[in-house]
Amino acid sequence: MDFHTANMIDSLQSGDITRFKQDFEQKMNELIVSKIEDKKSLVMQSVQEEEGDEGPKVDGGEDDTIFADPAMSKEYFLKTFEHEGHEITLKKLGLGPTKPVVVHVDGKRWELFPGPKVAEKQAKEYVDHTLKVCKTTIKNKKNNGQIWIGPIQGSEHPELVKRSTNELINMGYQMLALGSPVEFMESYEYKLLAEMIIAAKKNIPTSIPLHLFGAGHPLTIPLAVALGCDTFDSASYMLYAKHDRVITEDGTRRLEELEYFPFDCEVSAKYKPKELLAMKKEDRTDQIALFNLYSIKAEVDRVKQAIREGRLWEYTMKKARAHPKLFETIDVILNNTKFLQDGTPKYKEKAIFLFGPEDQYRPEIKRYHEYVKKFRTKKKIVVITKDPMVKPVFTSYDYKKLRRKFRDADLVQFCNYNPFLGIIPIEISDIFPASHYVMSRKEFEPEKFSTFMEVWNGFFDKNKFDTVYLPKNDPFLQYYKKFIPKGIVKKQIIE
Repeated sequence: MDFHTANMIDSLQSGDITRFKQDFEQKMNELIVSKIEDKKSLVMQSVQEEEGDEGPKVDGGEDDTIFADPAMSKEYFLKTFEHEGHEITLKKLGLGPTKPVVVHVDGKRWELFPGPKVAEKQAKEYVDHTLKVCKTTIKNKKNNGQIWIGPIQGSEHPELVKRSTNELINMGYQMLALGSPVEFMESYEYKLLAEMIIAAKKNIPTSIPLHLFGAGHPLTIPLAVALGCDTFDSASYMLYAKHDRVITEDGTRRLEELEYFPFDCEVSAKYKPKELLAMKKEDRTDQIALFNLYSIKAEVDRVKQAIREGRLWEYTMKKARAHPKLFETIDVILNNTKFLQDGTPKYKEKAIFLFGPEDQYRPEIKRYHEYVKKFRTKKKIVVITKDPMVKPVFTSYDYKKLRRKFRDADLVQFCNYNPFLGIIPIEISDIFPASHYVMSRKEFEPEKFSTFMEVWNGFFDKNKFDTVYLPKNDPFLQYYKKFIPKGIVKKQIIE
């Protein structure tokens, strides 16, 4: 019996759980290092077969040093499945191009698995198996009023997710469910989670609801709802409670770190965090679990209220800043706003809020860009000024004053602009959201507004102007002035 094993037995007998965990982790680390050394040659041989005869290389041509790299201890989720009653989870070990995979059996680290291609092959085989079982299930189902749910597989492989989704729909499943988010969230791979949801939603008719397994945490609920998930579940409230972890609006905290609970509920009204720490383990777990349930319920209510107020985009963007890894999901959202337009109302009761460059991609803004791209006029003179505070523009004093500067104003095409909406022709300046937004008053950098450039170029391409009038001292428009087509006379508006 080695040193750590003896210590573990002593810790259990004495009830010292903290010491037991420390010895257990050290023992597991020793076993992992031993296993890596035993399997190193096998992994490298398998990877070389995948990568080529010359062996794996990293950027710059240096030999791969993954086995000597401290990052080797970091695991990145690949996939999970069950086999003969056991839960099998595969995780990539380290970030090197060899990408060996660690196998976890029932939550315990067990074996190395060589190569991403082999891992993907196993993922495909698992998808095939799941679809086969689903086909048999739906074929033998009884029409007793139950809704049969088809489980979408494919993990981080979009094509597999797409295939799994389409085949389940063709089988006749009335509802679908997406798996693997638990592992993604454990490794903070929120971006992968978002990509997986979108890969599935793009292939699901709006009449079929989507369930998301294991996503009941305040950090992920807004994201899941914004991307189109209809229902979700989670045992996180109890799983975290068993480890004295408290779910809050913007993350998870250890009970011993809290001086105060972040919001009022049945639990926080009775106890302070230190008082819970003094409780017996079983009673403390129950109280934390109850608090966590209140926290999750409060988040669901906040999301519902955001939807009612037309503020889900603002709330999701705000929530994405709660964690750097969650912030990565913003790129996924911005790259799929065309997809998100289908679920976004054309009109809202309240004005939208515009904060930074990412808001130029929100569905309402992108839809307005399409209106402008379709706008046509036969007028040869165009005047472009900054969007005034008074809305709609044609009711403002500034607009009436501007018209008086031209002898025949009816022959002039008047437009306003803002960095988000682009060019706003006066004729469609009252269409949502051109007159229904609140924008922060700051000097925006024109280089960061690529959608403005698209609208600007399209507007001048589709309409044949001879003369354009621009404000004298407007740094934002001065940047875009150089992109006005040749042949158009540029003039300044006389103040």
